[in-house]
Amino acid sequence: MPRRKKTTIKAKDTAIFGQLIAELSKNPELAADYDMDSIEITITKKYQPYILDVDKAISNLQHYYAANKQFIEHFNGKPIISKYLLAKMMKVSRPTVDQWLEKGFISQYVMPSIKVTSFDIDEVIEQLHKQKQ
Repeated sequence: MPRRKKTTIKAKDTAIFGQLIAELSKNPELAADYDMDSIEITITKKYQPYILDVDKAISNLQHYYAANKQFIEHFNGKPIISKYLLAKMMKVSRPTVDQWLEKGFISQYVMPSIKVTSFDIDEVIEQLHKQKQ
């Protein structure tokens, strides 16, 4: 993912420069050791997070599950799929799966009877399809 665009503004070019200096001057270390005229404000551009190649992740997931479903453990008819296994199935890294969870692209559920977190393959595929739109 490319770096987000940054914009830097000199604080002394703002209408609140005097207030900013007054507030920062309350800190004795800043007031004594720093040049308050050199204060800059940096702003980073917002971006809409996305998945780079959703179709490939879906295809990899479907292919892996079809070829290996007999080797995946089940409990009460539901497959037990860890983050590590899901990442392996989609051919992405485990931190990528963590990022997708954090950003709400996919979700997991807890199997209450055995207190294990797992993923529903059909649900993950459906959630990934929503990311294409």
